[in-house]
Amino acid sequence: MQIEETPTEIAVEQNIIKEDDIEETNDDVEETIADRIKTNPRMRTKPIIYGTSNYIGIEDKKITYDEKMSNIIATTITRHIFTQTYGIKTGIKKFGEQAVESLRKEIGQIHMREAFKPIRYEEMTSEQKKKAIESLIFIVEKRDGTIKSRFCADGRKQREWMSREDTSSPTASTDGIMVLAAIDAKERRDICTIDIPNAFIQTDQPIEDEKVYMKIGGKLCKILVNMYPEIYANYVKRNKNEITLYVELQKALYGTLTASLHYYNKWVRDIMSIGYELNCYDPCVANKIIRGKQHTLRWHVDDVMMSHEDPEVNKEFIEWIKSKYESNIGLIKEKTGKEHDYLGMKFIYEENGSVKITMRDYVNKIIEEYIEDTGETLPKKNMTTPANQHLFKIRDKGEQLTREQKDIFHTTVAKCLFLCLRARPDIQLAVNFLTTRVKNPDEDDWKKLKRVISYLSGTRDLYLTIRMDDSKTIKWYADASYAVHKDYRSHTGGIMTLGEGAVISRSNKQKLNTKSSTEAELVAADDISNLLMWTKLFMKEQGYDMKVILNQDNRSTKLLLNKGRTSLGKRTRHINIRYFYLHDLIKKGVMSVEYLTTKEMIADYLSKPLSGKLFYHLPDLMMNCESEAKANKE
Repeated sequence: MQIEETPTEIAVEQNIIKEDDIEETNDDVEETIADRIKTNPRMRTKPIIYGTSNYIGIEDKKITYDEKMSNIIATTITRHIFTQTYGIKTGIKKFGEQAVESLRKEIGQIHMREAFKPIRYEEMTSEQKKKAIESLIFIVEKRDGTIKSRFCADGRKQREWMSREDTSSPTASTDGIMVLAAIDAKERRDICTIDIPNAFIQTDQPIEDEKVYMKIGGKLCKILVNMYPEIYANYVKRNKNEITLYVELQKALYGTLTASLHYYNKWVRDIMSIGYELNCYDPCVANKIIRGKQHTLRWHVDDVMMSHEDPEVNKEFIEWIKSKYESNIGLIKEKTGKEHDYLGMKFIYEENGSVKITMRDYVNKIIEEYIEDTGETLPKKNMTTPANQHLFKIRDKGEQLTREQKDIFHTTVAKCLFLCLRARPDIQLAVNFLTTRVKNPDEDDWKKLKRVISYLSGTRDLYLTIRMDDSKTIKWYADASYAVHKDYRSHTGGIMTLGEGAVISRSNKQKLNTKSSTEAELVAADDISNLLMWTKLFMKEQGYDMKVILNQDNRSTKLLLNKGRTSLGKRTRHINIRYFYLHDLIKKGVMSVEYLTTKEMIADYLSKPLSGKLFYHLPDLMMNCESEAKANKE
């Protein structure tokens, strides 16, 4: 049986593209599945983060605005790596031969990996036919300009009978990545990053799982059958002018809800079989003592970063990975040296034991896309601060934005959120406030966002430098601005350092109202207490038993935490709970509280807008580099 010549073969043989023969794909579907590639955050169907930030799943539903800001973080990582996604028609029209070759390569890899086997439609039960999921293929342009096709399943239908708990997969935590970078720099470890090819498709579909069926139709079916007629031709189902091929998945194909989880389980089994142990406080970090020193792995799906003081250990591990995951249809991509692009960040390891973290390309992208989307120009003189003293002010009758402006506002704030939680904590306060305004932004919010973009334009080269000293101390700084929000809730700022530079930072509106600045400071301390405990326990798993100091610039709060019940007074139950938890940590010796002056309180920068000398002083301490905003002003 021979299917009529496909557009792919026409393009390869004649070096032309016939658009009439190319199927227009459903972009709304293709851009919401598989690798969590998301190019249009304005779409209403989004990947959804379940539970903690370490666990990601995909659900097909229309989500609320309250969910959107957290959801988009999960997709922004991949969007930064894969800059644009296209359907078959648009992709081939734009990239020509590159797109055609990538399509053939992807389909060939899927076939050679034995991702599925054909089945006869007549032999399927009505239930199997009903549960059969759709297949999709799309073309992506990566940050480095290379063109890649992605064949995947549209597994959203599986949500009808699969729970979130059964499909959520661990992913790398940004906090863990940053802490490990500080350790690697201090110990002058050799660093290597690798990309495992076709990771999901190398993972068997578990026998104990319910069988997964998929239907392949249209031009995609024609391409597959023409490339391998002897395997698939006799299984094609014809219905008038339509052809369909039904297959049973044998591998964890991208897009199925359990694919990421199955690959994660396979990867963990493989590394544990050769002696690696997971960090109990991050399921995507593993360690093994080799030649008397620690070899550390961290991974986000198939992107792995490893470190050891001896470069030979990394080389040996890469050889082991190649023996397990490499083949003639997919080669391991490895990178060694002092500079590494990993999960959207560039890590530059210095000889002095520090590491610089920069996202300059991403900052440029934010600025360029903002100007392109809005048609506005930025002020000739860039803003020297990301926010002014009126950041928290909201007018009751502010002029609402148009729907298009709201979409741009939402998208740009989401991009800035991804940035500020990594290499640019200096904009975190302003961005966090703007995330509270994405539901009904007004003209004032638009101006506040434009100020952030202008500030970024003047500080494109600003980077975060972190260095771990020899004090064996985790220093947390917690501060609060009392009743600054419209509903009179306070705002928390928190920063963690291992010596120099903010390894972890947080800026959040408090979730309850307080009666005094002392209570607000107590809530701020409680807001960062979980992270405080996590960093201590995570570091211990990495071989560092460290003391923890919580720095406070409110003497009453320090007294309240240290002195005990006699300082409690007549406070409400929710304050009591926070007090007793923190006081118990101090009493057990888990942490201690120390007083700092406001001038030394770095977290002050993340709890309220600052200006003047204090603005330049505190960001310099937080970023641990020369403030470009200060340089611009001068």
